[in-house]
Amino acid sequence: MLSSIVVTTKKAFSQQIGDVMKSNKTAISNDIVDKKIERLQAILDSVSSVILEISAKGDILYANQAAVKMFGYSQAEFKQKSVADLVPERYNQGHQKYLNPFFKVNIEQSKVAIEGEVLPVLHKSGQELLVTIDLKPSVISLQNSVIATLYESSKLKNAQDRLDNSNERLRVAKEAAQIGVWEFNVTTRQLIWDNQMFLLYGLDPSTFSGTPSEWKDSIHPEDRAKGLEMIGTAIEKKVTFDTTFRIVTPTNQIRYMKIYGHPVVDSKTQVCKVIGVNYDLTEHFSVQENLKQSLKENRVLAKVAEETINAVVLTDVLGNITWVNKMFTRISGYQLNEVKGFTPGSMLQGKNTDALTIKEMSTALKNEQEFNVDIINYHKNGQPYWLRINCQPLHEQGQLVGFMSIQTDITDIKRLEQDRQSERELLKWTGDMAKLGGWQLNLQTNQVIWSDAVYKIHEIPIGSEIDLENAINFYVPEARPIIQQAITLAIEDGTPWDIQTPFITAKNNKIWVRAVGTAVFSDGIVTSLRGAFQDITELKRAEEQAKEASRDKK
Repeated sequence: MLSSIVVTTKKAFSQQIGDVMKSNKTAISNDIVDKKIERLQAILDSVSSVILEISAKGDILYANQAAVKMFGYSQAEFKQKSVADLVPERYNQGHQKYLNPFFKVNIEQSKVAIEGEVLPVLHKSGQELLVTIDLKPSVISLQNSVIATLYESSKLKNAQDRLDNSNERLRVAKEAAQIGVWEFNVTTRQLIWDNQMFLLYGLDPSTFSGTPSEWKDSIHPEDRAKGLEMIGTAIEKKVTFDTTFRIVTPTNQIRYMKIYGHPVVDSKTQVCKVIGVNYDLTEHFSVQENLKQSLKENRVLAKVAEETINAVVLTDVLGNITWVNKMFTRISGYQLNEVKGFTPGSMLQGKNTDALTIKEMSTALKNEQEFNVDIINYHKNGQPYWLRINCQPLHEQGQLVGFMSIQTDITDIKRLEQDRQSERELLKWTGDMAKLGGWQLNLQTNQVIWSDAVYKIHEIPIGSEIDLENAINFYVPEARPIIQQAITLAIEDGTPWDIQTPFITAKNNKIWVRAVGTAVFSDGIVTSLRGAFQDITELKRAEEQAKEASRDKK
């Protein structure tokens, strides 16, 4: 979609070039031609996207300032370059296949267009960059050529990769802790279980119909009323619950089950579903970090937009709109005739538009200065959206003639940032609730990473430097050889460990912990260790209480 902005911009001004050529025939001065071309050049050089004009032979006919910045070549050097110089050698044929269709027919008649392709390119220094590329036939060139619009995708891709990696770590942690995830749809009265839930309850998924009665029948008769009451209360009063009850498996095995549930409300503030987790206290399985994220283990985080949507707005010296491109209309919903003569703020700003940002823009315009801001604007239909605006003053012969702004729709990026912040907060909340944390040791650099919960379990300040040599001393003396041997075996052959042991905190408090670890391989070699660390003191007490209750019955 970015290419549409650039091509639209060039189309809007291509008519000016055509006018200039006709005007030459009618004796209009070369000075006017130069000014129009100079203005077109200024606009193209102000666009944040790379614009290249490529000939049928692959030669670079034109490159704007964004191209100079991305590739490291000067505009003079670009004139000596071809497409083959701008892509890694191994991808030359792959890039050429995108160009070939444009030159199989007369370029003026060709309707070939390529949008949103993600491809690697090569910087002058040899560094590879990942870019999104749009190709369209040139509408202004006197020779057979195409216009390529490029913008870097690396930052967005890296953000997506980090989110995917975070999601994968949570998924692995959930599976390692053997936490079952469930959802109850209030409207359909349907239960949805993941595979671990069937293992916990000893039920066959092929015969499970998802009715509440099947779950009710699995609850111990003495705890059945309690289980049904907590679900009813959650739906009626919109409250979470966190409790323990017994279940009876088909083999008549009694298990003590921890259950946590959270009601979700719809747009009408009515509870539409209850989501939650189960884990088995009988065998000391515990809640894993980030419960809500676990509920969405199969959900891929929202995809970061691969295309930057830009709008171009020109105003006079008073800030009144004189021209907008088609992408402005697509983003805002307003046609040129609806906004011409008005300031952008009077048409697009609303109740959630930040007052300080408005003031910053107004001050910059008053002082004839450039500004870059992120701001909330409003679509014609009333919907808010986020824009990143780069505005620059336009001068002719030293005199201010107006302003030009390049606007990028960053709504998806803002939403992604909010999601990431919510996930971080949820992860911290989950770890605190379950007294569960994660850790990782890079065997190549000896770098250790602890989550906040791990610091809290050790009772040392969060962020303190971790001393690997002394870390083993938190374990009671008889447990230290066991931990050391487990680490050694993991490094040597990848053997995982899952150990429950007494532990002495930095404040000399005696607790029980569960230490889980696994090896991470790269090319067949163990490169790091990672796992979970949990305070299971309360679980141990529950186990002892269960044993005492069992002995009393005997």
